[in-house]
Amino acid sequence: MPSDRPFSLLRSAVLGLGLAGLASAGASATNGYFQHGYGVKAKAMGGASIAVIDGVLTTANNPAGMVHVGNRLELGVDWFAPDRGGRVMGQDFSANGKNNFILPEAGVNIMLDDDLSLGLTLFGNGGMNTSFEAPVFSSQFAGTDAGTNTGIDMAQLFVSPTLSYEMTEGHSIGVAFNLIFQYFEATGLANFCGFTENGFATPDGRIGCPQDPGAAIDGLTDQGTDWSTGTSVRIGYRGQFTDWLAVGAYYQTESQMQRFEKYENLFAENGDFDIPEHFGAGVALYPGGGTTIAADVQHIRYGSIASVGNPNTGFSAPAAFGLGPALGADTGPGFAWEGMTIFKIGVEQQVSRRLHLRAGFSHGNQPIPEGETTFNFIAPGVIENHATIGAEWTFDNGVDIQVFFMHAFEKSVQGSTPAGQFGPGSADIHMNQNSAGITFGFDF
Repeated sequence: MPSDRPFSLLRSAVLGLGLAGLASAGASATNGYFQHGYGVKAKAMGGASIAVIDGVLTTANNPAGMVHVGNRLELGVDWFAPDRGGRVMGQDFSANGKNNFILPEAGVNIMLDDDLSLGLTLFGNGGMNTSFEAPVFSSQFAGTDAGTNTGIDMAQLFVSPTLSYEMTEGHSIGVAFNLIFQYFEATGLANFCGFTENGFATPDGRIGCPQDPGAAIDGLTDQGTDWSTGTSVRIGYRGQFTDWLAVGAYYQTESQMQRFEKYENLFAENGDFDIPEHFGAGVALYPGGGTTIAADVQHIRYGSIASVGNPNTGFSAPAAFGLGPALGADTGPGFAWEGMTIFKIGVEQQVSRRLHLRAGFSHGNQPIPEGETTFNFIAPGVIENHATIGAEWTFDNGVDIQVFFMHAFEKSVQGSTPAGQFGPGSADIHMNQNSAGITFGFDF
């Protein structure tokens, strides 16, 4: 049996990287607010990974592959730099008050038997981070104090124990039990108070609040960081049918998360922010000469989560006038995100015993309808296309180093209706991104 030293190393890594990740992982929005891939190898191959073995981060893509990883430990870190902003009511805003983030990944896999493995992996999601350098939407509201600068920050950390079993030669299954920690903070959203159940209409036809719009409002904005925890399950299958063909598939359940009680008047269902179910399938081809070609299709059901999928058309019929549903209600305004399907393709070439080169591309139709851009001004998750490259080098002592670089091409969504009192489509939004990462790993 392997020694317990890798577990000791990972305990320290999980504690340190977990705290670092939750402190800084709030901006990894590439496919909605999911990452374009998990693990440096997958990220270098456009995220294509469901049928490919990708070290200990295999569990985040398809837990069935972990039994083929062997005894292995990995520690990695990514740098992520989004550029986001937009135009609302004739004024341009930049959301780049904070635009450099560090995202950790780590994991270990232990072979319990020739056909059974136990793994523990740490990785994250994020993406709903914006840091505007001014208040937004202030001109439509009663009061003269526009309040704090607008911005939100959200991140999710997954700690995933994983069991993987090879049923027959080349055919394996796996299950990961995800323990999830997420946090959220919002500032400068006091001017949305007219869309809560406490808002009111002013004589001149604007909307206002029971207190100065510049102040913190319970359940809506400037409440500090709130935390929630939850769980989900990811299951997968991988089959090596011939020397040149492998296939894989996975499914992850909807994550049931505790409510953000400090923001119960912002998110639908009184602060609920579950993580949507998602699933995918992939193929890996090995034509010879050290070449691997991988292709995946993945679907994320953003629209199934009320706080993410509810339409924000209520902003044209505010609760302050006794019309639209209030923020925080079960049917209250959300981000109106639709389900997202992503296609990924990647290639790896083994140049020598030490050197592997990788490249990839992915495309998915961004989830925000043109008529629903208003609320998404604070969360412009509109990226569609990613191009990636990467490499791996193995040293004489068996330690390997893997790197990747990703560029997400700029995507803009123009609101389809004229600017009005928070009418749907009253904001234009855009984003592009760069990211790079490095992982150190070794077999034991």
